[in-house]
Amino acid sequence: MIDFKLISHDKRGESYSITFEDGREAMLIVTKKGFYRGGHYHTTDEISLLLSGSIKCWKKDSTKIYNTGELISNKAGEPHLTLALTDYVLLDWKPNDKFGEWETIEYEPYRICVTQQFD
Repeated sequence: MIDFKLISHDKRGESYSITFEDGREAMLIVTKKGFYRGGHYHTTDEISLLLSGSIKCWKKDSTKIYNTGELISNKAGEPHLTLALTDYVLLDWKPNDKFGEWETIEYEPYRICVTQQFD
């Protein structure tokens, strides 16, 4: 059985958790144009598929625009931040770990962009 549930909803959009029978988890993230997400890194690799829309993504050593259908790979420990250039839907997952086997750690130089949206 797959468990699909809303985990957050705010002015940026929504995030949903999809938990599979084997304990693996994916996140479905819906974001409105003009909002930031991320500003953190994970203790495991992460892969994201942009299902619709366009985003600008900052990583420590690069900046790139991604469009519908493109894959984004974030290595363990790699800070990342996204800006919605359009409304977008993104699916991300941690291919090497199950739910609870990894951590998300804020990266303050990027995280400030996310937190200022709520001031």
